[in-house]
Amino acid sequence: VKLSRENAGMVLRTCKDLWRDCILLAAAYSLALPGVDSSKVSNIIAGFGEMLKEIEKMGLDGIWNMKPLLNGSELIRILGLPKGPAVGLLMEEQTRWQLRECSE
Repeated sequence: VKLSRENAGMVLRTCKDLWRDCILLAAAYSLALPGVDSSKVSNIIAGFGEMLKEIEKMGLDGIWNMKPLLNGSELIRILGLPKGPAVGLLMEEQTRWQLRECSE
């Protein structure tokens, strides 16, 4: 499964500093599933190891500190929006765009 920068970044923004721990827990959970025998263990561990490497290669460690191009108040002012859930949706979409289009 190819890991997209956008999806991985959104997950890391939720997990923050605990993202590596979350991956290790997911790996442990995968190893504890019924039907996982010793022949599958090395592939499971390797897959999660590759995921860690890919996230680091994409430069996503610390992505939760990324500042938006426009904050909510600026969006409200520039677009003439009322305060409300629509602003949050636009902020999330802006974050997704930044993850897709900006390497830093």
